[in-house]
Amino acid sequence: MTPDEQTGRRIRTLRVTQGRSQADLVGPGMSASYLSMIESGSRAASPAALRHLAGRLGTTIEFLAQGHESDTRTETESKVQLGLLALRTGHPEETLTLLDGLEGPAATAGRLRALEHLGRLDEATDGHEKNLGQAEPDTLPWAEHAADLVRCYLTCRDLHSAAELGERALAVYEERDLLWSHEATRLATLLADVRAQQGDQHGAATLLERIGEATADRPTPATRAHGYAHAARHAHDQGRFREAHALSTKALAMFTETDRLLDAANHRALTGVLLAESRPTRLHEAIGLLAHARSDLLGLSAPTDLSRCELALAGLLIRADDTAQARSLAEAALGRTADAPCAHRVQAHLVLAEVSLADGDRTAATTALTTATDLLSAPPDGDRHTTQHWHRVALLHQRLGSPEDAMHAYDQALRAAGHTLAPPARARTTA
Repeated sequence: MTPDEQTGRRIRTLRVTQGRSQADLVGPGMSASYLSMIESGSRAASPAALRHLAGRLGTTIEFLAQGHESDTRTETESKVQLGLLALRTGHPEETLTLLDGLEGPAATAGRLRALEHLGRLDEATDGHEKNLGQAEPDTLPWAEHAADLVRCYLTCRDLHSAAELGERALAVYEERDLLWSHEATRLATLLADVRAQQGDQHGAATLLERIGEATADRPTPATRAHGYAHAARHAHDQGRFREAHALSTKALAMFTETDRLLDAANHRALTGVLLAESRPTRLHEAIGLLAHARSDLLGLSAPTDLSRCELALAGLLIRADDTAQARSLAEAALGRTADAPCAHRVQAHLVLAEVSLADGDRTAATTALTTATDLLSAPPDGDRHTTQHWHRVALLHQRLGSPEDAMHAYDQALRAAGHTLAPPARARTTA
């Protein structure tokens, strides 16, 4: 198959995505300099080079040469997915049928798990031992294979082997500060079961407590994603490039999930705001939506979105006469806005002014209003938030009985909206 002009780019993209250097792909007939020329497009890849690189990169010659996956590969991937789904839905016999003869880590793992479900433990154990023997000792892939083998040993009541291997594998996660990860938690649960069956109830409880403390430090997808990202950087710095790639892939997947959750939470918050504005009689329903959104945002490491939600919720709580909760939310939001855009800080002080005025504390309301007014000089004219905030300032001054300050704020709102005000007429002087 003749390579097209994008072949070099596809090879380089796959290599970089997998965290591999050009030296990692060197082999018979493939030098680092030859690979460099292929990737840069200065030399075409030979059929032998394409076969070599496709094998090393885990793809097909068709994809590298033309960007197309072969029908055979697509069918294989479909069978693997269906086999894993059958296992998830309680049909291990169907899994074995679908995965029979297929190669690759996912297919192998699915077959071995199906054998476990069917009670064919000797075959499963042999397969897991083979996987463990092929992995580089004391790496993360090795530790994941070790967990599978610990599960088999536990089922077979080989508690000594399960304990010995499990302790060693758990140390791999601990050395990398990954005790909070799903893989470490899964292994620790198995190991705790081993200890309990050995009569060491205290040891089992202590282990679970350690894992609980580790996961409590990273309770959300965002904090776990940052943890994986940190571990990936550390692995890269130590030259463990495949491990770094695997960890960074986990981090990206978790960041993507966090983005989806963040979008959903912001959508829920906006729905609450619009409901309160369009259907005033459904105020408490709108408050419930914003409270739900706030609960979600608290676990997503999104301080700006969280403060925006809290301030909107505080505004609705003022309308519901719950000024104590409104003040608490406004103060919490204000504490997060030190590095936020000026508009967020202005809004926080305006909400505090409204809360204070609702409580009858005119002094606190005036102080908060003065701070908001001072901050409003920072955003550029024409910013829609500036116009809205000056309008709120004007309304608050009216409620405080300061008509001149209210008129000044209205003038500032007009200027921010792009209106030119006529200068005041000068008094005539008489000769």
